[in-house]
This record gives sequence, structure tokens and C-alpha cells, in this order.
Amino acid sequence: MATTTQKHFSMALPAWSLSTKLKTFGSRVMDVLVLIANSSSIAKEIEHLNMKSDAELEAKGTSRVDEIQRIFGPRMFL
Repeated sequence: MATTTQKHFSMALPAWSLSTKLKTFGSRVMDVLVLIANSSSIAKEIEHLNMKSDAELEAKGTSRVDEIQRIFGPRMFL
């Protein structure tokens, strides 16, 4: 009498599946892009502008809109 054994294979994904690796990679790319954006001079100028009140800008003879146009220059389309 012959006996047969059946082997069951699990289809569970390993702990570091391709989708997990892609999500991790994408997250790291976004972290780098945010770091670059925050370190740019434009971001620093906008942050400095946001700390000023409208009264301070008016005393300098300018407005918030004028300052934004100056900072972004030709890169901004209104």
C-alpha cells in the first residue's frame, strides 16, 4: 500500500514584500523632497514674510501680495 503525503504551500507574503519596499522607498523620496523644499531660499523668505504683520508691511510701503510677487517673481502665474 502506497501512502502519499500532501504538502501545503502558504501564499502569505514575506514581511518585506515588494509593495512594502515600494511604499518605504516612496516615503523616503517624499522626505527628501520636503527637506529640499524647506531648505530653499524661497521657503525661508515666505516664512520670514509670514512672521510680519500687515501693519509692518504697510509701514515699509508694501503689501503682502507685492512681497509674494517679488519673492516668486516669474515663477508665479496669477
